[in-house]
Amino acid sequence: MSKILYIHPTLETGGAEEIRFLTLKYATRDKQNIKVLCIQKKGAVAEKIENLGYEVICLDKSSKPYDLLATFKLFMYLIKNKFDIVQTSLFEANFHGRIAAKLAGVPVIISEEHSEHYQYNSFKFKAHIYLDKFLSMFTDKIICCSEKMMYSISKKENISMNKLIPIVNAIDFKKFENVKNRTFVRKSINLDNSNILIGNIASLSPRKGQDCLIRAFSKIHRIFPSSKLVIVGREHIKTKDKLCDIVCELRLADDVIFLGERQDIPDLLNAMDIFVLSSVHEGLPLSIVEAMYMGVPVISTDTGGVSEIISNGVNGILVSPGDPDSLSDAIADLLNNSEKSRLLAKSAKDIVSSKFDPNIYINKLNSLYEEILKKKRGKLCAA
Repeated sequence: MSKILYIHPTLETGGAEEIRFLTLKYATRDKQNIKVLCIQKKGAVAEKIENLGYEVICLDKSSKPYDLLATFKLFMYLIKNKFDIVQTSLFEANFHGRIAAKLAGVPVIISEEHSEHYQYNSFKFKAHIYLDKFLSMFTDKIICCSEKMMYSISKKENISMNKLIPIVNAIDFKKFENVKNRTFVRKSINLDNSNILIGNIASLSPRKGQDCLIRAFSKIHRIFPSSKLVIVGREHIKTKDKLCDIVCELRLADDVIFLGERQDIPDLLNAMDIFVLSSVHEGLPLSIVEAMYMGVPVISTDTGGVSEIISNGVNGILVSPGDPDSLSDAIADLLNNSEKSRLLAKSAKDIVSSKFDPNIYINKLNSLYEEILKKKRGKLCAA
């Protein structure tokens, strides 16, 4: 039985965190002894993982790279609790986790990448590129959530392709089985079926481009006065304040609804007429996949691995990032063409059902574990 430790900075709501929950929900417990560790704090996803019966350890330390006390405390934990595999997720956990695992002599070290590290282009984050390059030297495999992102990271950080492997994320189909009635959900947010509901699900962050979406929506609202925009996701105060300023400037205070972080995403998707992702930078966003599975027509900016999910005009619409006019034109096109919307949504659900099955994801992950462990054990026997 393999002993595995998954390490995250936190387990608050987010794509990488939901993938961890999915991994644990579908894990082969008879073959794997799994524990989960948060460096800084737990969060809503940690609670869901604990409800599955897993132990979630929290170091209660800052996860910032300069806080080497977190690295030391993690090293001590790994020394006391021997693991066959340590798998880290997101930069801060990748930093502390890989150093601690190497020092503790963990046989297999794996990291995950969920974004293209757009911020590394700035001088402030240049060190991150060199750190990732250095840490890759003793990482057995780096899992990338899309092929595009894999090539981007290899090129940007000068990491050998032999170190990288794409494993496309998945979604839990079961959580979409018993969604609440569309009318009921709309009433719960003070809307009715006469409203056109455009939705965005993403944490409030500059890289998610909600400022562009709000400006695009202002044009839509002039054409379709009954339209409403709902933005769902964890709220960062500075970003929300800026977005609220734009809403007030455009006189949309009654028409743009911020719902904050929610756990009833399937219900909210069921209430939407169109789903829009306006991100400037992405990895492979699960929110798009979930919207497609729910049969909601999707418009997205063409960034990161999005084009690996959406074929423009076939199962969704792609537009350039940071272009409110293109975004509003695409929304208006779908609102004016219900048959096109229906066909896009049907095609989208078909491809998601076949490509994003959680069992496919788990099988690929387990095969990776078995392959690396077999090589490691073979080397030990040879020695």
